[in-house]
Amino acid sequence: MKQNRLFVALCAMMLTTGVMAQQREKVNANGWTIDAKSRNPLTKVDVTIMTTDSTIVTTYPSWDLEGYEGRFSFNLEWGKSYIFQFTKEGYDTVYVNQTYPAKSMLMMSGIGNLGKVALKKTPVSDNLPIQIKNEEGEP
Repeated sequence: MKQNRLFVALCAMMLTTGVMAQQREKVNANGWTIDAKSRNPLTKVDVTIMTTDSTIVTTYPSWDLEGYEGRFSFNLEWGKSYIFQFTKEGYDTVYVNQTYPAKSMLMMSGIGNLGKVALKKTPVSDNLPIQIKNEEGEP
């Protein structure tokens, strides 16, 4: 008897949240940018959102607000795929592909959390110009 009640309650909850998900037109894509080594928040990281054909939808920096350092948040459309590009001077660019399906048990809340996006510092040697030397070791 208790199992039947539990089953009915779960079915009702799934039906209700399914209807709510179908009515929702936007998904809140959010997360935060961090330094890969220190794990500290990175502010002012340019977050660019593109469609799968690389058309830019929007670009905003990650937040620089006390208590919300490194956070980002965008309202995007359900049923679409996006490419998130994270860039900051002195760091390697990071790309994240994300699809927000029209119906999904995981996305019914309307929140598309990307979690922590870690950026690695670009090695200093990558920024230096290459010098070609002759046999005597002179440039």
